Amino acid sequence: MDKNKLTTIIFYFSILLFIIAFNFSDNGSGGWTQQSIPFLNNRKLADITFLDSLTGYAVTGDNIASSDTDYVLKTTNAGNNWNIILGKPRDFSKVMFLNLDTGYVLHGDEILRTTNAGAIWNNIPVPSDNFGFSNIFPISFDTMWICYPYIGGNIIKRTTNAGITWITQYQGLSVDKLYMFNGNLGFAGSSQVPTFLKTTNSGVNWILQTDNGFIDIYFSDTLTGWKAKGDMKKTTDGGNTWIDQPLPNGPNFTFSSMEAFSNVNQDTIWGSGGLIRLGNQRRGILYRTTNGGNNWAYQIPDTSINSIEYLYNSFINKNNGWFYTNIRNGIHTTIGGDTNFITNINSNNFINPDNYKLTQNFPNPFNPKTIIKYEIKKQSLVTIKVFNILGVEIETLVESKQQPGSYKIEFDGSNISSGVYFYSLYIDDIPVDTKKMILIR
Repeated sequence: MDKNKLTTIIFYFSILLFIIAFNFSDNGSGGWTQQSIPFLNNRKLADITFLDSLTGYAVTGDNIASSDTDYVLKTTNAGNNWNIILGKPRDFSKVMFLNLDTGYVLHGDEILRTTNAGAIWNNIPVPSDNFGFSNIFPISFDTMWICYPYIGGNIIKRTTNAGITWITQYQGLSVDKLYMFNGNLGFAGSSQVPTFLKTTNSGVNWILQTDNGFIDIYFSDTLTGWKAKGDMKKTTDGGNTWIDQPLPNGPNFTFSSMEAFSNVNQDTIWGSGGLIRLGNQRRGILYRTTNGGNNWAYQIPDTSINSIEYLYNSFINKNNGWFYTNIRNGIHTTIGGDTNFITNINSNNFINPDNYKLTQNFPNPFNPKTIIKYEIKKQSLVTIKVFNILGVEIETLVESKQQPGSYKIEFDGSNISSGVYFYSLYIDDIPVDTKKMILIR
């Protein structure tokens, strides 16, 4: 039997077994219970974090300039109920806590801090030249890092006296993400363009890395870390080199993409960002590894609520975890998720991943044109298709037999509306990689 047909049969048979397993669950969610954050005039979820099995915080904001009120919310019963603890005009974009009492939220060009578990929020002093903050990373009450766009290049600053004074640590390439493992080792990067910087001396010097940036990043020690930007990568030498960790993929995937992840420990990691089609429906999937990312499996956590693309997650131990979408639908487990996982049934098993490469489009976001680059190392039938958020094909950009080499193609979005789109690379009619792009007018 043809290997590709056999792969497809196995894949669909596994999906069938997976659905049957869910149908025998008493709540239809296979170890996950449904949650939701209040409607709040349809404000979108911007960030979420849990501090223990009961206490969590969330903020709303959609990056659209507006004077409409956005919110900080808190739960004290594991996300079953959420209460508004602060509402202010303009977006909130980030929430981080150092401990149960001390936390920070980004609010436009303000940084607000609480020292009493969200009962009271106060402004801390911030640089006067900012137009609005991109990211914050506190490592103690006194020491915080921030980044923001500025004329002449994005800026990274640090305070060691709780915001009384700020010192510029970097100005240059686009930076909207920060991560500090400790006072010395840290990383800065971009979720949109291939910027990736490393410091080992508290930001005195920043070394430009050869890899792309990150959306999410975590280090378990000074050598071992993971980062996600659609793909998933791991380092064992402190971020000097990064190794791809292939995610499950297959003929029924809308796209396989890691957007956010949560480490339980060095071995067990949960992640999200991918979509799969089941009939006429699209479902958000959850990734999990139990060997540090060497192998990944996935599960479809719901049969009734049909959530799409989980973008935020938080695990506080091996049993307690949450996943949420940006439209405020969420799921919660107290038993470590469902026991049913689909392993890496992947058409890539018959296509060597070293023989192709699909890169992130640039610019991204774009208006209205963007460039997509790809590389093949053996003669192949190459197809690149563009899909909308519903999985409907918009355009076929490439469909031809091509010789080994590097290629680029322009996608023109002049005739489509703003939003999220996906482009997929097929090698010999087998889907091998998909990436997300954003059109903003």
